[in-house]
Amino acid sequence: LQEDLFQIVTFANNNDDNFTKNILKSLLGKIFKDNSQTRQALEIYNDQITYFSKEKMALGALLNWYLISDATLITDGPYAAQEIAMQALEVAENPKIDNYFFAVLLKMVIAKAAITLSDLDTAKMYIETAIETAKTYNMNDLLSRLYLMYGKYFQEAGLVESDMQGEYLNGAVRMYSKATELVKLTRNNTVHIE
Repeated sequence: LQEDLFQIVTFANNNDDNFTKNILKSLLGKIFKDNSQTRQALEIYNDQITYFSKEKMALGALLNWYLISDATLITDGPYAAQEIAMQALEVAENPKIDNYFFAVLLKMVIAKAAITLSDLDTAKMYIETAIETAKTYNMNDLLSRLYLMYGKYFQEAGLVESDMQGEYLNGAVRMYSKATELVKLTRNNTVHIE
């Protein structure tokens, strides 16, 4: 896939298709991140965010802000990732842009970082608002991922011994079941495996 992307990027470049070239470069960065080359991926994302911001292409910019915030969880930790994701979320929720898809993805990064920091109240707030948006706009694939994340939230909360421990662990089971049901509809094998 990496070699194919290089060839397609070259083809798009030779045909002056800058949008396609830069979107595919972002995807190439994602491949690097998935292959544990996160620093190299961040270099690519930063180049792409510069291009898309200069050209005032919100879709490409939001894609790269999401990818940067997600990669920053690995390279610079949850505080830095949250900061980047929150700034990008402001852009995604700006009435001129109003991109619900990236708003949900960015809220997921913020929630993931909050869970890492054991800030479960913040995690819950962002997960629940993302779930509402995903339900409203029938984003079933993201919704299944959100239920999976909510299950992890309940699991984390259930690790602490308390009067609510059983409720939290039952909540985790319910969320994992909801995610499983949605995966049957979306047929997303990656989420199914998770």
